Amino acid sequence: MKRPFAVIGFSMLIISLLIIKLSLKMTIALIFGAVVIFCFLWVFKIFRRNKTILFALVAVIIYAVSFLVTEVDYYKAKEQTQERNEFTGIICETPKSSDYAFTYIVKLDGENYRIRYVTQKNEMLSEGDRVKVKAVISQESYNEDFFENSLASKIYFTVFGCEENSIEKTGERDFYYSTVGKIKNWYSTVVDTYLPNEIGAIAKAMTIGEKSEIKQTTIDTFNYSGVSHILVISGLHLSVWIVGILKILEKFCKSDKMIGIVGLTTLFVYSALVGFTPSIVRAGMMVGMVLLGKLLSREADSTNSVGIAVALILVINPFAVMSASFWFTVLSTMGLLILPNRIIDWVKTRKHTEFIFKNKMLYAFLNLVAVSVSISVFTLPIFIVRFEMIPVASLISNLLIVDVALLMMV
Repeated sequence: MKRPFAVIGFSMLIISLLIIKLSLKMTIALIFGAVVIFCFLWVFKIFRRNKTILFALVAVIIYAVSFLVTEVDYYKAKEQTQERNEFTGIICETPKSSDYAFTYIVKLDGENYRIRYVTQKNEMLSEGDRVKVKAVISQESYNEDFFENSLASKIYFTVFGCEENSIEKTGERDFYYSTVGKIKNWYSTVVDTYLPNEIGAIAKAMTIGEKSEIKQTTIDTFNYSGVSHILVISGLHLSVWIVGILKILEKFCKSDKMIGIVGLTTLFVYSALVGFTPSIVRAGMMVGMVLLGKLLSREADSTNSVGIAVALILVINPFAVMSASFWFTVLSTMGLLILPNRIIDWVKTRKHTEFIFKNKMLYAFLNLVAVSVSISVFTLPIFIVRFEMIPVASLISNLLIVDVALLMMV
């Protein structure tokens, strides 16, 4: 079988749509059933000739076990946090402010999750500050979307500031988060100098993933136009940095291994700069698999690379499927892999289209149209299911905006 990792990754993706709504007992029953079927098929050689079913069953078992373990850990963490009233951790993201509140994300010491502290008072905290939180955590938000996004990003609990709750500095700072915070603050100052107001806010969102300064009306406009993916750091943004650097490097270096090392280093540094957010980790894994192929002097199979990335993401956090940005990343990537060449081949079979392929400008425009159509078609289900809308302008808006956005990033 040529693409085992693709089978595993996408089998995990498909089963996740079912298992995310199952109860604990039904999840255990699913694992048991999958193991029994796998053993049965493994015994009979007639079924072993086609490894696809076996790999798919392995994927089901892996995802179900990962989901079960993560869910148990979540309820264990919930029980433990309800028994505590003091927490220590690090401000791991740039504090966000609005007209009515300040939000601080705290990565708890010794825990694999974070808490969100929301208060009307400006606590004057910055990225990297080590803090002590005094609060009684009783329950999560009743808003289903808010709760699902919290699980997808491993921000399990939200604390609202009041007289009984508090957050304060301990006087210590974390080197990594404080360094990243300084770089991002310097960058924000430079952007604000040359691109003030909303334009600067959009520029910061597209380059370092800082969206807190963008007005809600602007976000809604991007959503309605079907180009909201531009504001979320993803494979599209990573490609600009990685491909740009690799193209320059290829002029001076012919070693695939050296190119792979530099590419992976650049990928890691940029991911660290934007804070290893869930969206950047997902996109980074997909781009990283392609670069790893260069490092190992092997031609990367794009579909297999996406499958590996999906599998790793879902093993690390099976709740990632609750995130819209996860589906944007996966589906837009698959759209770019599957549709553009098919659209171009279809155009070739039409009569009187030879002139398009003879003219470089027209051929380049055809490629842009094919990419725009591919992204629009594959991401349409997300808009329908998640945002309950059909972005009829997405085809044109992607065609007009995406390439301009890439130029703006450079």
